[in-house]
Amino acid sequence: MSVIKEYWRTFSIIIALIMILAVVIWIPGNNNSSNGDDGGNNAIDNINYDTTPTVSSYLSPPANGSCYTAVGMMYHADAKNITQDMSDQIDAFSTMTGKNQTVYFDAWGDLWDPSETYWQLKEYKPLLEEGKIKALGVNIWPCNRTLCYLDNYTVKQIANGSEDAFIIHQAKMVKWFGYPLFIRFGAEFNIYQGKTWEGQSNSSIYRFAENPTDFVNAWRHYVDVFRAQGVTNAIWMWNPNWADNGNHHYTEYYPGDSYVDWVGIDLYQYTNTSDPASMISGVYNEYSDQKPIAIVEWGTDWPNLHISDSERASFEKKFFDAVEKRPQIKMIDYWYYTVFKFDPTSTPDTAAMYKERIANSRYIGS
Repeated sequence: MSVIKEYWRTFSIIIALIMILAVVIWIPGNNNSSNGDDGGNNAIDNINYDTTPTVSSYLSPPANGSCYTAVGMMYHADAKNITQDMSDQIDAFSTMTGKNQTVYFDAWGDLWDPSETYWQLKEYKPLLEEGKIKALGVNIWPCNRTLCYLDNYTVKQIANGSEDAFIIHQAKMVKWFGYPLFIRFGAEFNIYQGKTWEGQSNSSIYRFAENPTDFVNAWRHYVDVFRAQGVTNAIWMWNPNWADNGNHHYTEYYPGDSYVDWVGIDLYQYTNTSDPASMISGVYNEYSDQKPIAIVEWGTDWPNLHISDSERASFEKKFFDAVEKRPQIKMIDYWYYTVFKFDPTSTPDTAAMYKERIANSRYIGS
């Protein structure tokens, strides 16, 4: 019996130590629950985001049927200098296509985690300071690594104010950044309703948009907090996918004109017969009288399809034809990433078609 008691005593001590250690680890990552305080997140990347921004600018939509050029890319994960890596990639794309880029969209989507740095704004800021681009675009997922797959818990927390400290930190970052920043809150939300797609298992589907009302409330609260912090350089990009995947239509997620600056559409060459005009028309017809429209993500080919070079070039032609018939499309952003990439050597027809059409003076580079 005494041996059992000794074992139990030792076991109890171990459990107690584990609990103490858990509390010590938990506190630093969750001290963002105070109201009005950024939870010490300024220390994450050693920048005092409370300092006065050196610049505060905004990017208005171009007039007279003109359209900004943009590219979506991802810096290399092993890059020793993110600024230089992205500068080199943007230069290479601009040289290949013959047109500079007005906006760069970061293809890394950030999950909701107060313990991490966000958006690499300090790394991207030099690109705007030197005039390589005029604006940056980012995406924030309103869910963390676990809860994205479970329900819309984080969306509800954002809406009820529980995440305000972290949102305030983000707002301070954006204000410090100073340059125009397109913010996509839960991009393509209408395909993250919890329904499987592309043969995925039910456990691998984001569910943060399973309730449109909760999503709208979260969006509005998120924007309200930014505005309360005096942020004037944020550009709010409401960005559904061209098609829904679930029971709710994308119109149910619209937070209202006063909470949206631009409306975006995402579309790709999903099949050999994909028609860009039909994919654009739904969202365009619904909102082009109210807001400038951007094709925020588009690209030729699709994973595992291996669409031919000539068919990719044909899709591009149809895409540019559709855009040029719709004067309220004010920006197109080619998602130059993975299978969507093209170049004059491996896909000469695709590269040549893009270069030919983007040369039109309606497409404005930086």
